[in-house]
Amino acid sequence: NRRQRQMCIRDRVGREFGEVFGRSYECLLWKYRTEGADTLLLTMGSLANEASLAVDQLRDKGYKAGVVTLRVFRPFPSEALREALSDARHVVVFDKNISYGNEGATCTETKAALFEGGQHPTITNYIVGLGGKNVVAADLVGATMNALEQEGEGNGPQWIGVAV
Repeated sequence: NRRQRQMCIRDRVGREFGEVFGRSYECLLWKYRTEGADTLLLTMGSLANEASLAVDQLRDKGYKAGVVTLRVFRPFPSEALREALSDARHVVVFDKNISYGNEGATCTETKAALFEGGQHPTITNYIVGLGGKNVVAADLVGATMNALEQEGEGNGPQWIGVAV
């Protein structure tokens, strides 16, 4: 079918890219400590390492947390992301971008992918690190704990670690 053909093409292209440049994109997501996690931190790029450190700290505090990191944004890996987030009760999305008047692009695309798949975890969006402000694991730990405390309140995106 068409979806299988697209996945095969993507895998082949990702593998060929890796052979030429030494960095493969066959795997569209990177996951850390997601087994048994009901709270997942969703990140991209440079936030992956800090999110991993944050998850270690959250696990030490008794939270069942894990990290899912997008390795590509376009084409958006909807199917892979739905599978990775399938057991999540709460997804905390950390975006280093914003669509003014809305939310971060990763959050918007994630909501669309999950809605299309019939999944409805609580999703909290944080806009972080704009203007070159450094974001560290402690910021992500605090934000995640705050998101879990405010679960169900329906807040829009929140801002942390933003240079003004």
